[in-house]
Amino acid sequence: INTEVAGATISTSTRLGYRWLNGDRSWMYGLNAGYDSRPMNTGGTDTGINVTGTEKNAFFQQFAVNAEAVSNAWTFNAYALLPVGDTEQDLNFFYQGGALNTYGLDVGYFITPDLNASAGYYYQNGDMGDADGSGILGRLAYEISSGLTAGVNISYDKAFDTRVSADIEVRFGNKAIKSMKFNSRDNITIQSMASSPQNRNVRIHDYSKTYNVDECWEYESNGTTLSYSTETCSYTSTGYESVTSAEDTKDEAYESCVKRLGAFSYTKNLKTSVSKGVTARYEYQCQTNT
Repeated sequence: INTEVAGATISTSTRLGYRWLNGDRSWMYGLNAGYDSRPMNTGGTDTGINVTGTEKNAFFQQFAVNAEAVSNAWTFNAYALLPVGDTEQDLNFFYQGGALNTYGLDVGYFITPDLNASAGYYYQNGDMGDADGSGILGRLAYEISSGLTAGVNISYDKAFDTRVSADIEVRFGNKAIKSMKFNSRDNITIQSMASSPQNRNVRIHDYSKTYNVDECWEYESNGTTLSYSTETCSYTSTGYESVTSAEDTKDEAYESCVKRLGAFSYTKNLKTSVSKGVTARYEYQCQTNT
């Protein structure tokens, strides 16, 4: 059980599971499941939007399941992170955060008994579909001494882009395992019996600040990009095009508008052409409430 104080709220991570060795102790297998919570006391933004005085305390939760296998050379870890409760919450007056469903598999190899390299694939979905997609990650971890491990991580997906981080982990207790310092691969499975379960973080994403459809976000006066304080933008036309194409563009504009907490309205005009048949034009407007 891990606990961490964050502001006035305590985050928790609890796992219940079972690990066992095969007959010749060449493999360790494990199953575990549990509950994680994550409070978020958000501050200012780096996007130029002033949210001072509107910050909210959000609290996210998830259930998680994990299956693992460790040999003297390889590690396999399959997991599922399943948010529960209120998975979409306000972070401030402008942004919302969403807890992500994540399903992944990590595969590692012990280059030496103290040096482990791993790579993984995961699929995530959530935050009103804005974070849906696949990702890849890699990790290199080195056990400096018994109970002291340093690691470097890199990951990429379309929601979070490329992220690089480093960590140092210090583990206390379990003197029987801790006192064993092996230099042989034959004992990696024994040491893995006391390792901490992985994938315990509640993963949170907020709406992307970049959208594919910009037409709705224009000043009525000069056609430049809509600022966050502007109340309305001008009607913008898709132009006459095939009915299907015009409908798709209108749907994308609508999605862009509602992500900015805007009210969307539109008018539809049809025209029949001898050469092009029936074409359509949508004029739409998005009004933001500041």
